Amino acid sequence: HPPVDVEFFAGESSLPESFPFESKSYYLYVGELCDYKRPDLAVEACLKMNRKLVVVGNGKMCVAMEKRLRGRGDVVFLGRAVGEDLRAVYANARALLFPGVEDFGIVPVEAQAAGVPVIAFGKGGALETVVDGKTGCFFNEASCNSLCVAIEHFESINWEPALCRSNATRFSRNEFFNQMKQNLNNI
Repeated sequence: HPPVDVEFFAGESSLPESFPFESKSYYLYVGELCDYKRPDLAVEACLKMNRKLVVVGNGKMCVAMEKRLRGRGDVVFLGRAVGEDLRAVYANARALLFPGVEDFGIVPVEAQAAGVPVIAFGKGGALETVVDGKTGCFFNEASCNSLCVAIEHFESINWEPALCRSNATRFSRNEFFNQMKQNLNNI
């Protein structure tokens, strides 16, 4: 697994006063706005369920999505966010929505490092980084309805931020270097 800056995302962080939503009142999508990452599923599910969504990222779908949603105050596009801005958005989200399929997926690990559970499509790297029922939950069909069911399931559970943070440490830089040293010593 690639190393993730777990320590950075584990730090406390508050939203700026100008942020449109209160802490823990919104779901979050972070990533490139492109077809295979399925940001459209996150938007569609949140609209259908009347949930607030913050979208972080740019890409070829950005202009069309913003145009379609203009005037909808429950979906906010922040564009690209890095550093303290990204940490604050993670730390104050209710959960990360991760509807695409990635080989690994650093974004779910960053969210968990911030103490935020993940609602992920149950394929690819998310199966290695998210612990079902402890640090997040999965949906098994790439559809709005399946994601909505997962969001309802998520909302029925009392999540422990400490479990998310602890799970993320498996992917820290220190753990990466320790595993690399061990592998090299075995050669």
